[in-house]
Amino acid sequence: MEELLSLCASVSKDLFEMGPHRSLQDRLRRDSNFLNQVQRIRGQLHTCAAVYAPISPAGRVPHRLKAVDRLQTVDRLQTVDRLQTVDRLQTVDRLQTVDRLQTVDRLQTVDRLQTVDRLRAVDRLRAVAWNIERGKHFRSLLQVLQNHPVLREADLFFLTEVDWGMARSGNLHVTEELGKALGYYAYFAPSYYNLTRGHGAERSTVGSNSLGLHGKALLSRLPLENLRVVAMPNATDKLRSKEARLGEKRALLADLKVGDKILSLGCAHLDAFSSPKTRARQLAEVAGACARASHTLIAGDWNTNTLNSTSGASVFFSILHQLLITRPQETIRRHHPYPERYYDRPLFEMLKGQSFEIEGLNEMGAGTFDLFTSDEELKEMVSDQYPKWLLERVRRLVEKSGGRLSLKLDWFAGKNLKGNVRRVIRLKPGVDYDRADRPSDHHPIYLEFALSE
Repeated sequence: MEELLSLCASVSKDLFEMGPHRSLQDRLRRDSNFLNQVQRIRGQLHTCAAVYAPISPAGRVPHRLKAVDRLQTVDRLQTVDRLQTVDRLQTVDRLQTVDRLQTVDRLQTVDRLQTVDRLRAVDRLRAVAWNIERGKHFRSLLQVLQNHPVLREADLFFLTEVDWGMARSGNLHVTEELGKALGYYAYFAPSYYNLTRGHGAERSTVGSNSLGLHGKALLSRLPLENLRVVAMPNATDKLRSKEARLGEKRALLADLKVGDKILSLGCAHLDAFSSPKTRARQLAEVAGACARASHTLIAGDWNTNTLNSTSGASVFFSILHQLLITRPQETIRRHHPYPERYYDRPLFEMLKGQSFEIEGLNEMGAGTFDLFTSDEELKEMVSDQYPKWLLERVRRLVEKSGGRLSLKLDWFAGKNLKGNVRRVIRLKPGVDYDRADRPSDHHPIYLEFALSE
């Protein structure tokens, strides 16, 4: 990991000094030294396990989990010896004060010394999945996570769109900063190295990327084990897009000990600019990696937008089908909130074929992403990918439906789990956060669940 970070910092500085006057693609063709550095980053992203837990939650035993380099396949990735957890500590005197530990006198041995959270987790766990929009609105994001009556009680967070060293998010290590502030164990895996400052309006951000990494994270009240990553095939060539990136979609997996059981976790972000079949293939890689686990929870932004959004032409024909066959209002009412019924059925059929449950773990029919015609930032983002005439047709469609479309993009899927409470949390501007500082363009989804026998 250290080599990857050094390369990213060097190339990011070089790109900033290059300035906007020179084409990135032209430099890749003509500058052999620059091309060599870029290829080394690509290699590091492919071969580095890229799992990093840099902090110790407040009040727990200090530990620092080192980045694990050169892990080649998920099947070969075993429990990392250097991951130190409270469970592995051998003597009581090495344990620091744990504020929430209420009944130490009931614990007879160090092996049984757990936090109240771990004791509670035997009966139920509370999970949140949230696309946090890079962590660009970090202050507001943290305010919500610390103060919202439901979110602040979560045991697990599955976070997608997480930056590390990107100018658009203040060059923060978003995972580490959240872990420190919330007192959670924090784990990050990069998917991409970004050669630009982002998409659309993000490219006008002042300053340069310090590292340029983007991926996903797991936050947990309890230490996780057996951390690994699973590569998912890209739908398009990211290096040739306006938001030029190296890397590929990768899911972050880990195990959590819950009583005498092991719960396998997977955090996955599927490609927004892809087809339903591609999204199904991507998630199949994650589901397959968890095939041997008796209890599994996979979550994240799966971009089930009901469209084949691989290209402008494919989007046009997808929208044309929805206009002519299912009709606009019918699509908005019956398909956008329920992508599993028809348009994104390949993904859900794949999950069902691998014994994953969806309905008992999600608030069905509740959108997690609202598309507004007034959202200028979203308009600039999609203009990187699609022609203006097509976007104008979409805008007219949305206007006819009241200026808003609600899509269901974010999901939980599980095996041998019993969902007790499941809901989409719609944060209230002016109540949960400042009106001018929305924490994310997605709504967090919440699940309270127990492990089945």
